[in-house]
Amino acid sequence: MSTGLITTNFSRMPVIAVVEFQVNISGLFMPVTAKVVENPVHDLILGASFMKYNEVSIDFRTRMVSMADDLVRAPLQSDNRVQK
Repeated sequence: MSTGLITTNFSRMPVIAVVEFQVNISGLFMPVTAKVVENPVHDLILGASFMKYNEVSIDFRTRMVSMADDLVRAPLQSDNRVQK
């Protein structure tokens, strides 16, 4: 298992587990392998490897995210608008 993640201010976040699950994004189920850390700021952060593998494109002008060669399109959301 990885010894930790590095944050933007270069501090370490120890990984306490690795889990596999699926996320549902506008009806498209995508497999995810995630590293679990204690006291995260965000519930889930999708990394560059996930975005590359799933052909994710982010259009900041239209605030839309497309995935899987435009099979799924969803609005780009900020933290304060994500529904739980």
